[in-house]
Amino acid sequence: YTLKVEKKGHAPWTEEITVDSTAIVKNVTVYLWGDVNKDGKVNGTDALWVRQSGAGSRTLDAYQKVLADLNRDGKVNGTDVLWIRQIGAGSRTLTY
Repeated sequence: YTLKVEKKGHAPWTEEITVDSTAIVKNVTVYLWGDVNKDGKVNGTDALWVRQSGAGSRTLDAYQKVLADLNRDGKVNGTDVLWIRQIGAGSRTLTY
């Protein structure tokens, strides 16, 4: 099965799970789009982390890459850095 957790304004969490006769407990936290460092805020630190990942000096996990891909084009790049900065400054909002 696929477990998918969604909340407006937050990046979805998706995970493949196996269901059998035993109970499954899964704690999941979803984060705001752009909150790459998962601290509850979208700001310059998140933009820095994305820039560092592009330069090869920081590795993002799979969910951090989802958080960073704000324009949902399947790539994490300078456009996403710009959008993160704009969200942090209050000049851009996301509707998803």
